Amino acid sequence: MIGVKDLEPCLSQQWFVHGYQKLERNLLLYRFGLPPEPLSHVERTSLTRFSQAVIAGASEWNNPRAGTARQLCQYAADIEASFAISSTSSYEAAHLSLLKAILLYDLAGLPGASSTYAGRNDIDPRLQDFFTRAKDSLWGAMSSPDAARSRLRGIDGHSKAKIDDLLNRAIGEAVQEAGLSIQLGRNGLAPSKAIRLLAGLAADFVMPITGDDLLSLATLIELRTENSAQSILRKHSSVAAENARHLALPVEFWPAQVEAIESGILSDEYKSFGLASPTGTGKTALTKLVIADTLAKHPGKKVIYLCPSRALVRQVANDLANSLKGIGAVVIEVGAHLTVHERIPQSSDNADVLVFTPERADLLLRVDPDFLAATSLIIVDEAHHIEQTQRGVLLEFYLWRLRRLVPGSARVVQLSAVAPNINQLTDWLGPAGKTKSLMIDSRTSKLRVGILERGRGGSAILRFASSPPYTLISEDLPVDPRRGLALLAHHLSQHGIVLVLCTSTGAAEDIAKLVAELREVEQDTSDEASQKLDAWIERELYAECPLREYYSKRVLYHHAQIPPRVRTAIEDAIRSRKADVICATTTLAEGVNFPFSTVIVESLVGRNYQISPRALWNIAGRAGRFGIDTEGHCILYRPELWAEKLENYSLEDYLRTKLADIPPVKSALATGIMKLKHMVETGRLSQDVLTTVPLSNIKIDNKITSDAREIRALINIMRVGYAHASSSGIIDFEDDEDDEFTLGFLASRQLTSEGRAYARHLSTQQRFVVRSATDDNADLMQIAARVGWSLETQRNIYNWLSTREDWQIEQFSNCVVGGAVVNFDRLGYMLGPVAKNLLAFEGSELGGFTSFIATKWIQGIPLSSMDQSDFGKLVATIYGRIQYLLPWGLFGLHELIEHEASQRDLVTGTGVRDLSALASEGVPNFDALQLVMQLNIERVDASRLSSKFRSRRRDTDVLGWFYNAPWSEIERAVQGSDRRRIDPTLKIIYSNKP
Repeated sequence: MIGVKDLEPCLSQQWFVHGYQKLERNLLLYRFGLPPEPLSHVERTSLTRFSQAVIAGASEWNNPRAGTARQLCQYAADIEASFAISSTSSYEAAHLSLLKAILLYDLAGLPGASSTYAGRNDIDPRLQDFFTRAKDSLWGAMSSPDAARSRLRGIDGHSKAKIDDLLNRAIGEAVQEAGLSIQLGRNGLAPSKAIRLLAGLAADFVMPITGDDLLSLATLIELRTENSAQSILRKHSSVAAENARHLALPVEFWPAQVEAIESGILSDEYKSFGLASPTGTGKTALTKLVIADTLAKHPGKKVIYLCPSRALVRQVANDLANSLKGIGAVVIEVGAHLTVHERIPQSSDNADVLVFTPERADLLLRVDPDFLAATSLIIVDEAHHIEQTQRGVLLEFYLWRLRRLVPGSARVVQLSAVAPNINQLTDWLGPAGKTKSLMIDSRTSKLRVGILERGRGGSAILRFASSPPYTLISEDLPVDPRRGLALLAHHLSQHGIVLVLCTSTGAAEDIAKLVAELREVEQDTSDEASQKLDAWIERELYAECPLREYYSKRVLYHHAQIPPRVRTAIEDAIRSRKADVICATTTLAEGVNFPFSTVIVESLVGRNYQISPRALWNIAGRAGRFGIDTEGHCILYRPELWAEKLENYSLEDYLRTKLADIPPVKSALATGIMKLKHMVETGRLSQDVLTTVPLSNIKIDNKITSDAREIRALINIMRVGYAHASSSGIIDFEDDEDDEFTLGFLASRQLTSEGRAYARHLSTQQRFVVRSATDDNADLMQIAARVGWSLETQRNIYNWLSTREDWQIEQFSNCVVGGAVVNFDRLGYMLGPVAKNLLAFEGSELGGFTSFIATKWIQGIPLSSMDQSDFGKLVATIYGRIQYLLPWGLFGLHELIEHEASQRDLVTGTGVRDLSALASEGVPNFDALQLVMQLNIERVDASRLSSKFRSRRRDTDVLGWFYNAPWSEIERAVQGSDRRRIDPTLKIIYSNKP
């Protein structure tokens, strides 16, 4: 047997180093559509012998997917792949080289590259299914026995390459039988024995496919049997095989998934578990299994799933709902129902899994203790966001309290693609000896980060690490950065989908326009994804929006000033591969999976922000997705234009692609405390300004700077966190020994001893402020704890409310009666003061403009009818501020009204609380809210339908009316007097009657 130690010395010898560099370069030249460079006969012969030696030995190695063995298999696979794409010999020779490459990539644990090449090769369809893991094949997802048998292919498929047909058919039959055996939970070794028997026959005859090739195939089948979901679940999980099929778990777990399972991610022994592994290593499927396993072991218990953004919440909730419904689990994306349980059927009461952002989760912490008491699992996705300034501080304070409010038996599982110090993140959320973390620094396909420079004569020159440069465009790359970027994106889109990461919304739209101008082809847009996108752009933006024209050229842009539904339709079009170039801000890049081949970064430095190496690595991980590319590319465009503006990092820090090389995740709480300490010690800020409830005097050098806003947010979050911690019994304001900054926070593990001392002083100070502000009235402490807004906001709004007449308070409390807003003209009298006094944590207020727009929003009026010259600002105001802050403020106002009414002996209604739910979704009544939340009907359509429903004699609820009314009546209702275009998805919803 040829062992790993026999071959390892080859890797450092000159003949291998020089020869492999040429072959690796040829693979990249092929990717860029450039001609390959020739190899000498000696080089080709030497590398062929090396590859054959690896194939001959790999089937006998203990684990070809680990250490040097994995490296040897990958090198040999690259060699064979390069031979296949640059071969000047026969079709048969190229075909067989590619088959060897496919085998070797899979042996190396690089299924992404293996799948991509298999999809391009003309091999037996049954073998192609084996390597591509096609979803509808035996090698895709687990399925029922009948469904598995229905996936058996006939034996008429054969390769165009002139391989012995009988052998080819026999191999296909054996591979297919192995797939069926694994699906049915039988031992898959018998089919591998058949392959080994065929290998013996191949060795006795002169055949194109060798016995060593077949032995490698047999080894792969054995690895898949060993790592099959059936096998792994029997050993480590409580999920029954039938439920695993309902979950559509993969037939075979990938190496990272197996390692995580064997390390204890499913084990109740570890109360805190952390997993850091690159994008594309199977964390999504693993998460579904963790949830299903928890629900199987603890029936009736609940799961909390935290995501960093609303876009990711939407995707995760939809994916989990589709996957878990087969096992009877209810998944809810958290919305208005947190504060109005009895009026909305969907609530946390009947949910098994709640998915939300930390902001929404913080509200649950305050208003639904029953759910917390039943919680058995908390999943923190994209856990590295704990270092993101205000949101990171909020997340850390939230997890600190959550860990103490849920049962001690509950587990916390944190996931990240870019947290090399996952052990630190894990340890602070579990008791000593009950935590486990795992960092896996390998991907299913390779990733390269390079630099694009503009050379002499306008050439576009790409450099990866120390390898020779590649001339992608020989001349005429425009000097203008955006025009040059557009030309590069257009050029690279010939070889895969390109994401252009832009520094601003304006840049995204400008570059998309420039790319579209370079393209002549117009695509067919009659498909469902295209029709939905076109309709939603017209309905929710405006008919003349240039995005419609760009899309016909297979170009899109995506940013935060586009309504969420339109962004969703854009994302669906990307997944359907209806776009070649997407120009986007970071709204598209984080956490969401798309089939990008290349990511081009306009600049790492934008206006008032800088992309960190961690953020870039996370974005770069979107490139080179499974089965689409053999490797992903991230290109930094012309760093000479912006590199000198980088702070704290050098350009070289961004070119590393190893997880271990990324800087460790830092607690935003620790960073904020040290920044505050520095500002105080240098005299730029007085500690005394932190002792008053109003924080408007927090200024740096007498200016309200970004640092001043960060400090204001830090103090406000600390205060509301302490208010809730006190009211829920986590801390005792009277106990001087109650010191959370010893071990309670992640920050406490990262601060210096001097930093911890200052943090304890700051903590004592802020606890005193909270206690003093509410000493005179214990009810106000409970309201602050329950609502979670700043003490400053509560004081301002309560001061305004306490000066209102009794009749005004009664009128406010009855603004919603019978589930509908009573008088929109009067809403401004309440919304105006609330918007003026409601402050975000960093100190910004909603303002008068917001209250004016909010009224129209709640009426269910289309955005395009709101008469605003700056449409982007309108979208940002509604979806970035009104939908997030206003419901929160109205919920708090309701609490204060109830308190004030009890002081005055008034009888009040729940109208303000109800209005908070309507404001969350932008609808005028609860019938419309029900259509939005239960059927996912767009808010304007839901508002118009509810108006039609409420105008009729009602002998059913709104859902019954909707499904039983004639389609013509539904159509007329939603078209309205402005003849609004019909949403294509509405007819689908209508047709799917229960």
